[in-house]
Amino acid sequence: MTSLGQHRLYATLIVSIFVFSLTVFSGVQPAVAQTTGSATLRGTIKDPQGAVIRGAAVTLTNQRTRDERHATSTDDGNYSFSALTPGNYTIKTEAPGFKTKTQTDLAIETSDTKGLDISMEVGQPTEIVTVTASAETLQTETGSRENTITSQQIDNCVGVENSTVKSQRSTASG
Repeated sequence: MTSLGQHRLYATLIVSIFVFSLTVFSGVQPAVAQTTGSATLRGTIKDPQGAVIRGAAVTLTNQRTRDERHATSTDDGNYSFSALTPGNYTIKTEAPGFKTKTQTDLAIETSDTKGLDISMEVGQPTEIVTVTASAETLQTETGSRENTITSQQIDNCVGVENSTVKSQRSTASG
């Protein structure tokens, strides 16, 4: 084989490897960028006296993407949404003989197992009760409490510790 033939063979081999690499790795990029949902939201739907409501329609909407998920409460009044992606959600509950209840700004974090019991009010479904969720850090479903500590909070703790040690030294030496 001549030198020119070897160069063409190497060039063809390099181009083939490059094309193969592009083909294989082009499918990896979208998969890495996607966030898989691992959070769960579940609860029980009850009337004002605490009796469960079966057959209530529950709609969960991701506020950013507008994706909707639907569930119907069981004979025990329970509903569940699993494999949720992190984000803020709106949950709407409808049942015959009860006012439609909507709760907004429900924060779902990665790997959350969040419980949200819903108390319906007697009335016409055309009447709407809207609740704006507040930040909840207590995981009632798992018993865990999670929070992110900022570097400023850590610095504040170090400052408290140092001032306490300094005051004890001055008291001991005084």
